[in-house]
Parts: sequence; structure tokens; C-alpha cells
Amino acid sequence: MASVTVQSGQSIWDVALQVYGGPEGALWLAEDNKLDGWIVAVGQELKLRDSMLNRDIVNYYALKSYRPAGGTGDLVQNEYNDDFNEDFTI
Repeated sequence: MASVTVQSGQSIWDVALQVYGGPEGALWLAEDNKLDGWIVAVGQELKLRDSMLNRDIVNYYALKSYRPAGGTGDLVQNEYNDDFNEDFTI
């Protein structure tokens, strides 16, 4: 059975997108690895199914050697300087 190692900044959703081509693959990862919830750890090895949701997305990530990482790590506080404009709105 194939496997993947969780990289820094990756959530279960990122891994699912990378290896299955869609976030629905997170359900497979959780089930196949008997995860308690949606939490994965950096360096954790996850078993994979042979199935795929979207081959185009998986092939794109493989071709570019890209690993999606939505940023599940520490939050970074924004730092503002003198260039900050008081008219700025969100």
C-alpha cells in the first residue's frame, strides 16, 4: 500500500488535495488511518488508497513537485510600519 508523509504546514485537507485531487479524500485518509478527527502531525505517515478523485489536480501537483499547505501552523502577527494608510479598509 502506498503512503505519504505529512509536511510542515499541511492539514489533512491539503494532503487529500495533493494525493486524491479533492478535499473529499480527507474522509478516506481519516478512515484508512483510523484518525481520531481531522488532525495530522508533521512527519506522520498516512496510508493511501489506489483511488483518485481528480487525476488532473494530482498530476499538476506531481509535475510541479508542489505540496499544498494551507497553513495549519503557528499564526504570524502582522507588523505595520509607517507605510500603513489609515484609509485602509477590509
